[in-house]
Amino acid sequence: STALRDLSVLQVHTRDLEGYRDSRHQMFQLKPTQRASWSGLAMSYHLAGDFEMAVQILEEFRKSQKNVNRDLVGHFMKKMFNKKADYDYEHSELLLYQNLVIQESGDIAAALKHLEEYGDGIFDKIQVLELKGKFHLLLKNHEQATQIYIDLIMRNQENSLYFTKLVAAKQIESPEEEVILYSEYKEKYPKSRVIKLLLLKTLTAMAFENELDLCLKSAIRKGISSALRELSFVYSDSLKLEILQRLLNQYVVNLKKHDSFDDTDPNTEAPSSLLWAYYLLANHLDQVKQHDDALKLINLAIDHTPTVVELYMLRAKILKHSNELYQAVQSMKEAQSMDASDRFVGSKCAKYMLRAGQIEEAVEMMGNFTKPGEDPLGYLDETQCTWFLVEMALAFKKKCKIGEALKKCFEIKRYFEEVCEDQLDFHLICHVKNASFVSLFGSIEA
Repeated sequence: STALRDLSVLQVHTRDLEGYRDSRHQMFQLKPTQRASWSGLAMSYHLAGDFEMAVQILEEFRKSQKNVNRDLVGHFMKKMFNKKADYDYEHSELLLYQNLVIQESGDIAAALKHLEEYGDGIFDKIQVLELKGKFHLLLKNHEQATQIYIDLIMRNQENSLYFTKLVAAKQIESPEEEVILYSEYKEKYPKSRVIKLLLLKTLTAMAFENELDLCLKSAIRKGISSALRELSFVYSDSLKLEILQRLLNQYVVNLKKHDSFDDTDPNTEAPSSLLWAYYLLANHLDQVKQHDDALKLINLAIDHTPTVVELYMLRAKILKHSNELYQAVQSMKEAQSMDASDRFVGSKCAKYMLRAGQIEEAVEMMGNFTKPGEDPLGYLDETQCTWFLVEMALAFKKKCKIGEALKKCFEIKRYFEEVCEDQLDFHLICHVKNASFVSLFGSIEA
């Protein structure tokens, strides 16, 4: 039995699916009462592409569990495993996995019927709704799909997929109708970030400019440094890009002259507004490769308020893009010295040092986050800090130290070999512990 179990783990790990199915058959015959035997057998057929047999096995197992008191099992699991709620999670996962197999067999109508019949036994109600919406959409039941996605949006307005699916369910084809839909939802949920972005993606010309104006002013007042990252889609549209640059330039000019976004109502904005207007315009100019102008603006921002870490980090980024690596490191060092306990800033600083060929300094910088007296490289090796070793290898290669570079590459390779070996235990634990069948299958497929 143990030999068969280990063999089956090796077979699924090496993707010997035919052999895995045979081993699972033998294990099932030896221990037909165990839950892991049923789930393993079903998964072996599923992986081999025999969906019909996999569904049949799971259905037989579900029927054998019919007389089990689910409430009692759920209550027992709560007490035994200190769970937060009374529910039979394992049975819920079994039903979800069964539905996945039916779905992958291509019988969407049967998958929907299964979900309608056994949905109450599935704990993750959001996933049940998402699957129902997906199936109704595939079956062209647009009215039912529309209602489901409306319910999902009521639960979560920050999921852009729900809005995309709602547009498909409502059979909206023209941009004008999309704008009307998003505008209605924006009025209903004014704090939703996703709705505003979807609206910006759909709008054009003056309507786009007015909406972008509101978004940028709000970002500047709140000091949102990542505002342009969310507007990345603008950079693939020359007309929208021109509007963005014009608005940012306009804000900087007006805030310098009037402490306001326009000259009709002076002295209405806080001094920090000019700082973040400088920041966003410098960031924008850096993205459009106008590095000299970007550097002048970020220096003005630093002169305005020399205590903001993000300003020095952006200056370092602009200098890096200008191929001034040493100066970029100096700017990043200034940022790191302002908040020495911040791991993110420290890691960025170390990365910039490696790019500039300052390997020893980078290791010393990473040593700030290890225990006193501990060797930084030993700690990084123990924690398998892959990104640092990749950057070290590239730094050694630039210095023509090919042997040292190869050494680091072999260390990285060893990490992934260890991950690969650890998966052997993962396959076994998932079946023994009756962990999520859907997640397990997704891992095997990947």
